[in-house]
Amino acid sequence: MPSKQQSLFDFTSDLDVAVGPSGLAPELYRELTERRTQFIGKLASGNCKTMESVADAVGNIRCAEFVLSFADRKRRALEAELGTPIDGDDA
Repeated sequence: MPSKQQSLFDFTSDLDVAVGPSGLAPELYRELTERRTQFIGKLASGNCKTMESVADAVGNIRCAEFVLSFADRKRRALEAELGTPIDGDDA
């Protein structure tokens, strides 16, 4: 009787996602930038009434910035390893 448990290789089509220049899938990139913009707007408009809501908004902004800067961090690490700058034209 065949096993009903699936292996990782059964999900390869789900794992294959197109990656944009940011190093993230376009839908994920768009969603992250929208959420970051919402939290920045919340801070700028004064909708954060308590220190907890300010801390929550700042934490979410910093988290989004960390994820969005993934490609830049990888590029800098590769430049440091190779010792040469990487331009967008060379890629």
